[in-house]
Amino acid sequence: MATYEYEIGLAVDARDNVEDIVSVPPSPDSQLPQYSLFRTTGVGDETADGYLACTWHFDFLPQADLGTLEAYITGQSSVVHIQTKVRGGTYLCYQAYMHLPKLPSEGARIMGGFRNVVFRFTHLEAEACV
Repeated sequence: MATYEYEIGLAVDARDNVEDIVSVPPSPDSQLPQYSLFRTTGVGDETADGYLACTWHFDFLPQADLGTLEAYITGQSSVVHIQTKVRGGTYLCYQAYMHLPKLPSEGARIMGGFRNVVFRFTHLEAEACV
């Protein structure tokens, strides 16, 4: 049984647990979903605007695991279905655009993999977890 509940897939009913497809634990350290922009109204209230986004950060990913995750992307970004952590420590499902990571400098390449790999997910739209 998986320790974490991060999931990714190309269809809402066909998501894989990240721990099952990435050989090096732990699961990603995620930035909680948040909006890309906030506006302050005339009365001082702050409202969310823009699009909902989150990131998955891996301290280290072997080259093969990086390739496995990048296979979900065609071009620079693709629509995927994810389950990710939200406030309160629970998990929710979203349809999102997954973007290729900007790999760190060559100095971050060690032991057949990369340190500090960040996958960005943008334009999150809530969906039912199936």
